[in-house]
Amino acid sequence: MTRNISIVIPFFQKQEALKKTWGELYLQISPDDEVLVVDDHSPDGVPDLGCPCIKVIQPPKHVPHIYRLNTLRNLGVEHATNDAIMILDPDCIPTPRFLDHARRIYDPSILFAGWINRIDKKGDIREDRRINGGGSRWVDRTSRDCRNVLGGCMYFSKRRASLMGLFDTSFDGSWGYEEHAFASACYNSGMRLRLEKELMVYHQWHEKNRPGNIAHNRQLFNEKSQILRESLNYVTPYKPAVAVLMVSTMRPYYIDQGMRAIFRHAVPFKVRLVNNGDQSSSQLNAVAWWSDRWAVDYVNYKIPELLSTIRSNAIRDYNEKKYTYLITMDDDITPMNGSLTTLISEMETHPEYHALSGYIVDWKDQPRFIGGKIKDGIHYYYYPVKPETMPADYISSGFTIIRLDKVVPYSEGWEMGWNDWDWSNEIRKRGLLMGVTGKAGAYHRQLFTTNGREQKKDSAAYKEVRYDRQRHNRMAEKFKEKWGYTPKPARRITEMKV
Repeated sequence: MTRNISIVIPFFQKQEALKKTWGELYLQISPDDEVLVVDDHSPDGVPDLGCPCIKVIQPPKHVPHIYRLNTLRNLGVEHATNDAIMILDPDCIPTPRFLDHARRIYDPSILFAGWINRIDKKGDIREDRRINGGGSRWVDRTSRDCRNVLGGCMYFSKRRASLMGLFDTSFDGSWGYEEHAFASACYNSGMRLRLEKELMVYHQWHEKNRPGNIAHNRQLFNEKSQILRESLNYVTPYKPAVAVLMVSTMRPYYIDQGMRAIFRHAVPFKVRLVNNGDQSSSQLNAVAWWSDRWAVDYVNYKIPELLSTIRSNAIRDYNEKKYTYLITMDDDITPMNGSLTTLISEMETHPEYHALSGYIVDWKDQPRFIGGKIKDGIHYYYYPVKPETMPADYISSGFTIIRLDKVVPYSEGWEMGWNDWDWSNEIRKRGLLMGVTGKAGAYHRQLFTTNGREQKKDSAAYKEVRYDRQRHNRMAEKFKEKWGYTPKPARRITEMKV
C-alpha cells in the first residue's frame, strides 16, 4: 500500500530557498501526496512552482508582522488530508529517497526527527552530530532529549499528535524551544522520539535572522516542562475516558512491544504499567523507557502482589477518576492494530455487557477465546472465533475491557488463573453479563523481531512461579468451597451454541 503524505512547509520570504527544495521534492511526490505551503503573508509572495499538488494557505494577517512559526505549522496540519504529516522547512533540501523511506517507516506511535546536515557559506557540508557522535537512532533516552528534536524535518501522525494540541503557539517564533515543547508533549503522551538518518535533509545556508526572544522561550519551555511533571503526570492533558492496565511479572522482553502497541492506537489512553516484584536490571531497563511519561501511571511493587489485588486497585482508582472503561492486558499480550479501539466500540454498541474479552492468537496462529460456557464445572471455549460478539459464562482478564460505572472488584486471595474464574462468577452473581468478541484480537506470547513474528518460551524462573502444583490444589479446594464445583478446561475445544 502506498502511504500518502501531507508535506507542511511553513513559509516567509524564502523564495529562492523554496525553489531549490522543490527542485528535489517534486521528483518524489506521488499523485495523492499534497504540499501545503503555509505563508505568513510574505511581501514577495510564494513562487509559482507549477504543480497542482501544492496548496498555499495563510493565517489571518497580523499587524505589525510577527513570524508565527507554530501557528503556520498548526494551520498546515489542520488542513492536511493525510494522516502522515511531514513538517519540512522551505530551506531544507531532502535526499533522493526521502519520501520513499518515509512511506516505509510510518508509525503513529513515533515522532521521527530528520537528520539535518548544514551547508555552510562556502558550500561545505557539516554533518548532523546531535546525539553523542551521531550514531543513535533513538532520541528519548530521557525526557531532556526532547531538546534534540528540531523542526527542519519532523514526521508524525496527525491523529496521534492532535491528541495533545499540536504545536504550542505561546512561543514567539525563536527557533528551537517551540519544537522541543512539541516533542516533549508527544513523548509524555506515550509516543517514541526517533532520530531517523534516512530522513536526511540539507539545510541551505542563509544569514541568521531569528525573530523572537530566545531567553523568553527558554524560560517558557522550562516552565511548561515543570507543569507537565507536576500536574499532568496524574491525568493526561486530553482527559481520556479509557485506562489500560498492563502488569509485568518477570517477563521484561514483552514490555516495550506491548506499550508501543497500546500507544500506536489513535486514541487517548492512560496506561498503568505495573512492575510486579521484579527488580532485575533487565526489568528496570525495560520500564525506564516508559515510566516517566504523563500518559503512564507507573507502579513498582518491590514485593510481588496478587493479580487480584492489582486489578481491584486499578478498577477502584479509575472509577474514582471517572474513567469509563478499564482494559486489562497480560504482559505477554500484544494488541493487534486497532483492536483496543474495537473493544471500546463493541462496548459502546453492547451496553448490556459489563466486561468483554477479545480473542488471542497463539503460536499455531489459531485464534481462540479464553472464555466461554460452563457446563457441569467444565469450561468450554467458543470455537472457531467468528467476527461477532456473543455472551459468555466466564472470561479471562488477559485481554478484556471492563465497564467502570459499576465496581466489581476481584476477590482477595486468588492467585494466577483462579482470579478470573472467581471474578466471572462474581459478575454473574450480581446479575451482570459478560461476553467475548471475535472483532478484536491480540497476539499471545509472541515477539516481533527482524525475523518476523516468533513464539517466545518462558524462562525457567517464570515457569516455576506460574506452574505451582501445590498452589493449584490449594486454589482448587478454595474455589470448590466457595462455588460448589472445581473448574477445569475442556480436553478439546468445542463449539457451543449460544
